[in-house]
Amino acid sequence: MVAVVLGLVGYGLISGEKPASAGVPASGAENPRRDRGRAAAVERKRALETSAPGLEGALAEQNPARRAALLRQWAASVDAALMEETMARILQTRDAESRKEICHALLAIWIERDMDGVAGWFGREGSYEEIEMRMEARGFLLEAMARREPEQALAWLEQSLSKRARDLLYEPFFLQWAGTDPAAACAKLHQLADGRLLGDAAARWAARDLTGAVAWVKSLPEGPLQSQAMLEVSYRWTAASPMEAATYAAQTGNPELLRAVVGMWADQSPETAAAWVAEWPPGEAHDRALAHLANIWSQKDPAAAAAYTGSLPAGADRDQAMVAVASVWAYSSPRQAAEWIRQLPEGAAREQALQRLITAWAGAKPEEAAKWLGTLPDGGSTDFAIRAYSNTLVQASPEQAFQWANTISGEAARQQQLERVAASWILQDEAAARVAITGSNLPENTKARLLAGPPVLLDGFGE
Repeated sequence: MVAVVLGLVGYGLISGEKPASAGVPASGAENPRRDRGRAAAVERKRALETSAPGLEGALAEQNPARRAALLRQWAASVDAALMEETMARILQTRDAESRKEICHALLAIWIERDMDGVAGWFGREGSYEEIEMRMEARGFLLEAMARREPEQALAWLEQSLSKRARDLLYEPFFLQWAGTDPAAACAKLHQLADGRLLGDAAARWAARDLTGAVAWVKSLPEGPLQSQAMLEVSYRWTAASPMEAATYAAQTGNPELLRAVVGMWADQSPETAAAWVAEWPPGEAHDRALAHLANIWSQKDPAAAAAYTGSLPAGADRDQAMVAVASVWAYSSPRQAAEWIRQLPEGAAREQALQRLITAWAGAKPEEAAKWLGTLPDGGSTDFAIRAYSNTLVQASPEQAFQWANTISGEAARQQQLERVAASWILQDEAAARVAITGSNLPENTKARLLAGPPVLLDGFGE
């Protein structure tokens, strides 16, 4: 250890008393081992002064290219056994700007000499400064790995590193490989069954060679790996040829892929995407795609999306599309959405659209929502809207929620909502809730159950 520390003194990394000459003992008791160490340090320092510039001299150089060359020359003169100790001392004693320059020079030389040694240092715990510099070291390690054959680099990655170091290098190594030889990187990732990285690598391949990437992914056996890779490739495929990508997605029957492709196409050209979807035969996939298309379209132009849903034939697919439009439009422009929903015929679509509208509107401007709600005719879908409004008030104002619930026209629906609100209210303000429950038109057995407790909250809030 004495020799290591004295060696660092010789490199100018830590302060220390400079011996007058080799072999001259310092003051104090004689110590042969110490004297030999000091003599070795002096000889090392002299060798450095004649063979390479000192560290301070390199840092004083104003020309950036020349300074980098001098730092590299200085780093090359550091003893291999002292690399890690030198790195630690630099991180402790130097300011941030010079620390980065010095450590970069040391890392470049260290990796050339002992890649395994750097990897071992890289994977250990350490101070914040050390961990920060190890992130810099990752770039150097990846560059060094790139100079090897990929299979050799991968073998080194898997066999020579700690788990921590391997985890930090595994992903960037494959993405770097995918940038130079995506076909080989993707084939290896498929062999390793790493779906997430396979998707990333396939996306990089598609950025360079879309046709090749699509053909390769199509050739994979069906399963999760192919699905993940195709999902990532589909973004560029849809941008380049949406109809071709959508046709393939429809043929696979993969709902996630189909949703992604239709959504991207709708973002580019909703009218064209809608015309294509309309030609599908009815079914679950068709309904899901249609609803997703309406959702994406309504984010760009809700009025146009609403008009489109009105042109669809009556049925479940039209209902889903209308509800999707209402769900988005209710947040961006609730008044316009409200007037559109007012024109919808009674039925499931109007009921669900009203619930989505009132839930969103009451969350932002409850007074406006309540005023508009009062303009609707009694009964039918209005009861669904009142229930939605009552639900939004339960936590903040249970008394108002109870009052609104009492305006529901349908007997069964009214009693159900009153019971829901009462069960929640009695937990917040038992005295007030008991008075309201006792004076309500709830059935006597329901009143008795609520007042006897303990209360049981019923499902349905937020619907």
